[in-house]
Amino acid sequence: MGVLSYFKISKPERSESSKEKAPADPNSVVQNDSPRHGYSDPSPTASSRQSLYSNNRLDDIRHQVILNYLWQKQRGLMWIVDNSGQHEGVMVRKDRTEYLCRPPALASSTFGRAMKIMNVSAAMTINSTVVQPFLTRSPDALDVPLTNGLRVQILPTLEDLPRARRAHYAAFIAREALLVVWEDDPTLLFDRAKAIEDGLLQTIWNATEHEKNETQPRTQVRELDEESGQTIVEERPTMYLNSFMVSCSICLLVCIMGLGYAQLAIEVVVLKHWISLCYLIVTPIYCFFSLFFTNVVIGVLMQCFGPIQQLNRNTKFFSAKAPPRLLTTTLPHVTIQCPVYKEGLAAVIAPTVSSIKKAISTYELQGGSANIFINDDGLQLLDEATRQQRIDFYADHGIGWTARPPNGQNGYEHKGKFKKASNMNYGLALSNSIEEKLQDIERPAT
Repeated sequence: MGVLSYFKISKPERSESSKEKAPADPNSVVQNDSPRHGYSDPSPTASSRQSLYSNNRLDDIRHQVILNYLWQKQRGLMWIVDNSGQHEGVMVRKDRTEYLCRPPALASSTFGRAMKIMNVSAAMTINSTVVQPFLTRSPDALDVPLTNGLRVQILPTLEDLPRARRAHYAAFIAREALLVVWEDDPTLLFDRAKAIEDGLLQTIWNATEHEKNETQPRTQVRELDEESGQTIVEERPTMYLNSFMVSCSICLLVCIMGLGYAQLAIEVVVLKHWISLCYLIVTPIYCFFSLFFTNVVIGVLMQCFGPIQQLNRNTKFFSAKAPPRLLTTTLPHVTIQCPVYKEGLAAVIAPTVSSIKKAISTYELQGGSANIFINDDGLQLLDEATRQQRIDFYADHGIGWTARPPNGQNGYEHKGKFKKASNMNYGLALSNSIEEKLQDIERPAT
């Protein structure tokens, strides 16, 4: 007990009860068997079940929110008259077999069954005073004109909806005086419906002004050959301006090189520096690098002082004027073929299909028809879950697809140097073979 003992930290003495409860092994850990209130040690099975339950719960909330939003917009704009659910309302697809509807009775209606057959992501009806005049004005019309030459199809009844052109994303129903709009993305359904209604209003408002201003119908003049009676092909001359510029560049390069050779000759004759002739060895390299600068000089001079008439006319390798639009009532069918290997579905395939479907929608609204044909070369190389995800995606978007066997399986080889081209050729050959088989089968006309 010295003076230093006053500065030492004393350890608290344990009570007798704590000494008795102390474990014999100092490395052992005492655990309380009774769990804390509101907490339990989750097992991997319980965690997976809880995660699955939370994901399903979140998915239900997500679909309910977008359904209520569309239902609120539909009633707010007075696009619905009958709330009984017989043929008016909103539908949102939860999965491939279940739809959420407002009103709930819409699921068993004719409209609900038609949307399930079409397998759309979301659909809604519009019953407004803007839609009805178009149907009552021309009861025998097959389509309704919109702006920019687009036309929306007209169907006789709701029973004909499964045979509608899906790429139109809309259809007028003549008997019920309705406009049905559907969309692949439920969040864009209201915007599409509002755009169609605004287009209808703009079309009918501008129709009278257009008829007043257009005194003569538009005609297209075509020159015909007097002997053959065929259309005269437009003359597209060959322009030699670029050849003239290259010639001037070479002449300028020769002049520059001539000045250098003149100085070289002076050194050899006057100063007797025969070693200067070694510069002739680098002449090809000098020409190669100097020709670029002479081209730039001549190009700048031609842009400042050269002619510009070739920019306003059609020549052999340049088209300044657009070709005349085809004046025909029917547009040809277009098949869009896409080769696919192991590209990601969400990162590559889905954005590509979305962009293509926008172009198809515009083309079909103009009167044509188109479809997508995907040749998936990696479908048989992926795992089962990823493969089924791609197949479901193709089915949801109405896409036809082929998947050839992997290279080396059962003696099959991927022939050709370019794998994308051979993949597409295999898909076309398979399609033609199926078409030949179908021609031997007698089918009804409808």
